[in-house]
Amino acid sequence: MSLCSFSALSDPLIDLQMISHDTPYRTPFNWHTSWQLTAALEGTYRLHAEEREILLNPGDWVLLSPMVRHDFGSSSRKSVALQVFFRRFPPELLPEFAIRFNYKQKLCRTGRVEGEKLCAFAAELKKLIEEDSFCKRSQATVFGLNFIVALLADLPREPLPSTPLRTELKRVLELMEEHFSEPIGIADFAEAAGLSESRFAQLFRRQFGVSPMAFFNRIRLGFAEKMLLEQRTIEETAAACGFASAQYFCRFFRKSPGVTPGTYRNELM
Repeated sequence: MSLCSFSALSDPLIDLQMISHDTPYRTPFNWHTSWQLTAALEGTYRLHAEEREILLNPGDWVLLSPMVRHDFGSSSRKSVALQVFFRRFPPELLPEFAIRFNYKQKLCRTGRVEGEKLCAFAAELKKLIEEDSFCKRSQATVFGLNFIVALLADLPREPLPSTPLRTELKRVLELMEEHFSEPIGIADFAEAAGLSESRFAQLFRRQFGVSPMAFFNRIRLGFAEKMLLEQRTIEETAAACGFASAQYFCRFFRKSPGVTPGTYRNELM
């Protein structure tokens, strides 16, 4: 089992993490409901996403869109990475993001940052974590936004998406995130969008490439992964994330990350 040192700082919008392993390791395939930015500080990392293998050496970074299935790990004896998870990332929050990364057409983007700049950000994050306080946590959003602006600064500008996310679908995504533990379904989503069920399902699939319920269950799985790592039981996790039974949860979980909930938890602990 890999010896892991994990430090984190969170606020309502962003999770900042510094992860260090003293032995080689690899996570099972998974996905997140947040944008995920990972920058390698020490060691070599390999990530598989979008049927691609991405190699990260110190100074390299990768930005993953929400719901991108991926695994991640390092074969190095010592590895350190900085990760930023953005729960919400609308272009109006960070216009620079929209012009540097076409978030509607690309699922992941890679780049490289100068070593000195990356080390400076790592040192600042370490200080924020060590001096954890309400004041410091309130700086997490500012740090995260500054960090990603610095990484995207050298990327060429890209055209803005020609089909912005419709207001109806924004309401549905908010409903899914806020009520993931409740027994809601396609009828509730269609009502929130103000559309018929058939029209809503058609529009949703056209926008996201999957059915509304498949997308909703991915959101539930994202919360379930976090709960499993908090040492919650499988039964507790299934009930808290809206699954009808622990058995159904286990079957569904195994289809997606590819391992049982228990194996997933044990491999990451």
